[in-house]
Amino acid sequence: MSGDQKVSNSSDMVVLQNNDVVSYIISIGIIDKLSVYFNNVRGPVDSDESAAEFLQTSLTLITALIGLTCQRCNGTFEKKKLDDPTQLIVTLQVTQFVGILSMMYGMLLHGDAPARGDVPPPPLPQHTLSIALMGVKMLNHVAQLDLHLLQSTLGDEGTSLEFRHISSYLLWYCHHHDNEELLHEVILCIGFFGVNNHDNQIIIQSGQSPTILQQLCYLPFQYFSDVHLMAVLYPTLVSCCFKVERNREILEQELSCACLANFVEKELEKRNASTALSSSSTSKQDRCSDVSSRMSLELRFPVNLWPEALEYFGSKR
Repeated sequence: MSGDQKVSNSSDMVVLQNNDVVSYIISIGIIDKLSVYFNNVRGPVDSDESAAEFLQTSLTLITALIGLTCQRCNGTFEKKKLDDPTQLIVTLQVTQFVGILSMMYGMLLHGDAPARGDVPPPPLPQHTLSIALMGVKMLNHVAQLDLHLLQSTLGDEGTSLEFRHISSYLLWYCHHHDNEELLHEVILCIGFFGVNNHDNQIIIQSGQSPTILQQLCYLPFQYFSDVHLMAVLYPTLVSCCFKVERNREILEQELSCACLANFVEKELEKRNASTALSSSSTSKQDRCSDVSSRMSLELRFPVNLWPEALEYFGSKR
């Protein structure tokens, strides 16, 4: 047996073992029980560190299960296989992502939560922020596993309202309290929610002003001038506004669409220039392990639509 065959057999064995672990955890009802618990969170956990620790640990477990199931890091826009041997996908669908939106809504937007106004939101305890961060990260892992599942579940009539309110609150919070990691995960999640989905793009610009889209446009100046921060924000703006004239109009009140066109054009140039390096020894999995690569345009907006997006944002209206 050749070395390559041994590696292939070893990799297949690891995949099978991972599937067995995920299948066992689901079959004994852990995810269902966590869903019940999450859905019963109706208020803040600011003063309950034990409950907060349990929620963080649970979200870490769920995110790890999704990571074990998702074997292709660069497959966000590929057609997914219909088989679900671990039953994880159907379990996430039936439980509406283990009740994560209900839990985060109850935790962040409970009856005593401050209404939005001129006064900044009060700072949240670190363990509450950690839960919010883990919750949004979990949703981003779901997008990598099955983008259609994320978009259809979050786009449902009831859950879309919760998602819109949660996203809007977290953008507002991060605007007044420095939490870059949380802000970037929220920006990433909004992009996944809206990319190539007209109905969800409409949700992003609906609701009380400032809407989610408006808040993205109101981010600090660095997000429109610093190359690294532009790489975080601009793919989401492209996803939110592509082929939706109303969203484009809102965007142009704060930012010229030519900026997005220039961004896409540079990404196209970089991609064409790197084609010769595609056979390098660095695997896709290794490249995707880097945090910055999770924010890359190719993982957040379909590559085959880049030329069309360049034309759309570069054209005059």
